[in-house]
Amino acid sequence: MRILTEEQKEKARIRSKRFYAKNKEEQQKKMKLNYERNKQRRLKYRQAYYNENKEYCSKQMKKYWENNKHKLLLKARLEGRSSPSLSLELQFAMNRVRLRDNNTCQWYGCGLQHKITEVHVHHIFPRSEYPELELIESYMICYCAEHHAQFHAARGDHYHKLIRDKRKIIINDRQLCNVFETLGEDN
Repeated sequence: MRILTEEQKEKARIRSKRFYAKNKEEQQKKMKLNYERNKQRRLKYRQAYYNENKEYCSKQMKKYWENNKHKLLLKARLEGRSSPSLSLELQFAMNRVRLRDNNTCQWYGCGLQHKITEVHVHHIFPRSEYPELELIESYMICYCAEHHAQFHAARGDHYHKLIRDKRKIIINDRQLCNVFETLGEDN
């Protein structure tokens, strides 16, 4: 292995900066591609670390929460994230589920994303009936507001009324196409 002098290191740094300046767009595309390619792997490592060090992570999350409570609440309200009335551990678990599901409705055939409509984290086993399962991420799934309300309506609980009252009504491309097809059939 060759050892570089300080002068050679400085020349290499300058060459690197010039190359990056010339090929900035291409380099940014490569960085973005690598980021997307490795997203799931990073998430798995993060989850494995959390599972191995739950007690330590919980303490750190509480400490972070206490130091940044106002910023986090404001950000949560602006982004339509988890309610501040939920425990910190539950909010972090729900946000990890959003990451896992790419903030996309997992209802068969839906696939709406948070950019188009509200995406809720649904507890497959209701928190009111199974409080011991509320933090287990494998028992949570992302649904758009419409499908979340449909699920609770089919189940027969009152929660669907709350969801329907709060949800944002956004027409997506698929609904718009259906409207135009229906208009075409009438003529």
